[in-house]
Amino acid sequence: MNTDIGESSFTPFWCAIQVAPRHEMTVSKILSNKGYEQFTPTYRVKRQWSDRVKHLDYPLFPGYVFCRIQKGVAAPIYTTPGVMRIVSCGGSIGTVEDHEIDNLRKAMISGRALSPSSWTQGQKIRILRGPLAGITGTLRCIANAYQLILSIDLLVKAVSVAVDAADVTAEVEDDSRPAPDRSIDSIARVVDLASR
Repeated sequence: MNTDIGESSFTPFWCAIQVAPRHEMTVSKILSNKGYEQFTPTYRVKRQWSDRVKHLDYPLFPGYVFCRIQKGVAAPIYTTPGVMRIVSCGGSIGTVEDHEIDNLRKAMISGRALSPSSWTQGQKIRILRGPLAGITGTLRCIANAYQLILSIDLLVKAVSVAVDAADVTAEVEDDSRPAPDRSIDSIARVVDLASR
């Protein structure tokens, strides 16, 4: 997480905007109309009423909208109806890393079911094949099924997406070290031991 964006920085960066409850979509539309690039990831839920079944979209990060801004050009965001604040750290606007937004976008267009998840630290993995190829995250095993946890570190929140065991390999931080056992079984053992 990078919070020091510098005084002379005019490079656009992603930030998290906290919004009033159930105002995520409204704020997204207003920000888009103001010319801001925004992103509000959602997931689909099936709801049963007495007379019908309806599919509804809910925000994956309730109470937050992601927006790409430049330093010093945040004033129009504060005046947007429904905006409570821009998430900050140490007096500076907190930035959301580009790769975190890219991973979420890729997971959304993959067609796989997403759901909110708890933020976890653990074995970092990379998806090798399929619609999620190239995404990195944390592996979690629940009831013999593997889930990739995608986190937004600034918010300490995450989402999960189901992954195939054959598509996963361990993420290596430093290529100069000998390659560890990257099989899904060894990764699962590490995750299982960490969850005890």
